[in-house]
Amino acid sequence: MSLSPTPTILLPNLPPKTLVGIDLITFTSTPNFHGIRDLPAGWHFLYTGTTESLSLRSGGWFHIRADDGPSRAPDVLIWKWNADTEMLAPLRAAGAHEAMRCRANLGAIWQAGGLFRYRSRVPPAGHTAMVRTGQTADDDDNEAEGRNDWQALTDRLSPALLTRVVGAPDVDVDGRPRWMVTSGSSAARDNDAIPGLPDVRASEEMARVTGAPESEFSFLAVDLKRTWREGGDRARALGGRAGPVQWKRLLELVLTCQSAIRDRAAFMSAVLRLLLLQLRRCDDIEGGLFDLDGEDGGAFLRKLLVRFRRSLYVVDGAGEDVKSDFAKLEAWVREEYDWELDREAVVRRGMVQLEDGEQVELQMDEDDDEYAPVVVDLGEDNMEVSLGDQDEAEIDDPRM
Repeated sequence: MSLSPTPTILLPNLPPKTLVGIDLITFTSTPNFHGIRDLPAGWHFLYTGTTESLSLRSGGWFHIRADDGPSRAPDVLIWKWNADTEMLAPLRAAGAHEAMRCRANLGAIWQAGGLFRYRSRVPPAGHTAMVRTGQTADDDDNEAEGRNDWQALTDRLSPALLTRVVGAPDVDVDGRPRWMVTSGSSAARDNDAIPGLPDVRASEEMARVTGAPESEFSFLAVDLKRTWREGGDRARALGGRAGPVQWKRLLELVLTCQSAIRDRAAFMSAVLRLLLLQLRRCDDIEGGLFDLDGEDGGAFLRKLLVRFRRSLYVVDGAGEDVKSDFAKLEAWVREEYDWELDREAVVRRGMVQLEDGEQVELQMDEDDDEYAPVVVDLGEDNMEVSLGDQDEAEIDDPRM
């Protein structure tokens, strides 16, 4: 085993049986767990919870620099567990000596097996047997695919974006920033106003318990009722968790813009590819990412995709790349969620189960037999019929 330095995050004093999440995987810490090594370059999100359920999740975004050469030491971040707030906090300037001690012990911790090797996906059940036989090709491919997926999901993040949305970062002893969020973080426009509970007092109470002020997301305001021109499409106001709610707002804003299909084809293709990747990896997130199984989440997205498909084939000059990327997304949701986005695709024959359990085969009438409707061109001379002639026709008709 090579003990050459790699980007690492140390977590001193982390209690055993703590829920730990890094990017798209979660696990429970052990007494010998002291951190995560072999962190790839790019953005990462590390969070913890005291229990696997019914506990506040707190974590932070941080960035690992790319390896520019052997002359520069790899990043070693140190987030220490605070027993009072039950959160991880980066060591600041006052903990410089403790940081030096942790770095000095890094080799011993690594050699003792106290560092978890970074994984983008949870190894399969047969991973141990595969290692023994040396047949790890499939696992390596899955790991590479998982890292590429995470890179694609986070490549649009930037320090400026996180600072605008989350707020000013915490800076550790080495000047590296961390943008902290919790599962209780929300946007101001999505907060519930509870009678008798002032917002200021609630925020102060949260700060007293957690040791830090409650973070408030500053998402870009999107009012879909005022986005379009007068008489254009309008959308209802949404509520719920801040992140998924903003995701829904942005999706509705983008997927209902018909001119962007023609004028911003590259952007629309990127959105469709990212949406497909998000849906493919949403099961990796604890509790799901978009609540597609709920009454609102799946129906909301399905209606948006149906509307977008109709616009895609109506707009003149729609790019082939956009159509190709949407076809991949359409095929995936049809396979995974059984969503049919084409309204013209109607089942014309199938089995129906009645209330008493009996199954009956039904077939839609094509209206092409003797009862099919017939269109007759009366011409201009026969368009006007006097009331008198019509009354006589009704009297002479034996069916009247």
